[in-house]
Amino acid sequence: MKTTLNYHMPTRINFGKDCLAGPAGTIGRGPARKILVFTGTGSAKASGVLDRITETLPGCNPVFFEGIIPNPALESLERGIETCRREAPDLIIAVGGGSVIDYAKAVSVLAGEKDNPSDFFRGEQKLKGGRPALIAVPTTFGTSSEITPYAVMTDTVKGVKITLEDASIFPDQAFIDPQFTLTMPEQLIATSCADLFSHAIEAYWNVKATELTDMFALQAIKTFMGSYKRTFESPGDLAARGRVVLASIYAGLAFSNTRTTACHSISYPMTVVFGVPHGIACALTLGEMLEFNSAANKEKILELCRIMDCSDVLEAKRKISSILNDLRIKTQLRDYGLDENDLALILDRGFTPERMVNNPRKITRGDLQKILERIY
Repeated sequence: MKTTLNYHMPTRINFGKDCLAGPAGTIGRGPARKILVFTGTGSAKASGVLDRITETLPGCNPVFFEGIIPNPALESLERGIETCRREAPDLIIAVGGGSVIDYAKAVSVLAGEKDNPSDFFRGEQKLKGGRPALIAVPTTFGTSSEITPYAVMTDTVKGVKITLEDASIFPDQAFIDPQFTLTMPEQLIATSCADLFSHAIEAYWNVKATELTDMFALQAIKTFMGSYKRTFESPGDLAARGRVVLASIYAGLAFSNTRTTACHSISYPMTVVFGVPHGIACALTLGEMLEFNSAANKEKILELCRIMDCSDVLEAKRKISSILNDLRIKTQLRDYGLDENDLALILDRGFTPERMVNNPRKITRGDLQKILERIY
């Protein structure tokens, strides 16, 4: 555990049923005159959020940028940036899942920059700061994008995911209403639960963890453990959904300041190249990484096991498999159409230093290959 503590969370979090009320007048920068709303391909309308936003913005006539798809390509940002420059909004509202919110966050900070967007994602250019006010209204849970300083896009040329990270990417406000997630289909609930669980565990064993991020991570795990099954089996239960959404907030409060580790790193080519849903791709290695990391910090990993109501690492590893089974998530790579020859490609594209260095135990390509072989 670190003896010093630094924590940053500038986003004002509004959580609960009917928390979305008059966003234009609550941003802290004065009433918005021109509003640009980013949405996906259906969830914003189906969840009723767009109607609610229109009701709370009388006379504003917001401009809508629609059709953002899951795992958007880096080059697709150009259209959003052009729209943002043309409309010159003083408020951006992102309504949708993590991909929509990440897209809007990236556009908000890049629209005022002259260099190529890819230069910022690859670290060749630094953001100069300054953007319109930004509100995030999630219609899913699990990514916690509404309260993190990351924007993740897909580099289709290299077949990898690539992240823009900066404090300016934190939204000004997040309106997180569990009601808006009730239209999620079953598979999305499952993969979102897996993503949430991975975020919390990876934040907890992270080398950048502090007592504060540990508090949020453990609370995320406890809250998730008590709510995921009911949320999955009874998707209309608003009380259960509220608990799992709250767990997602806790996880975001943790990994927003730690980043993720090996599980997320190795998941990206599984998703980009082979189409394994992101949360599932992260969770597939979670049990194996728990066992691997236990040698680095036995006391902390045992505390994690206790939070999961397990007596040791092997029992906790089995518990993780049980949770995935409860969510009807298949746990072998072959279940997703991969063959053994694909493991080398996953290693080539998923061994990213910026996340591997956060792992509590140094992991080599050989270590990771053995883990992938065990879950094949």
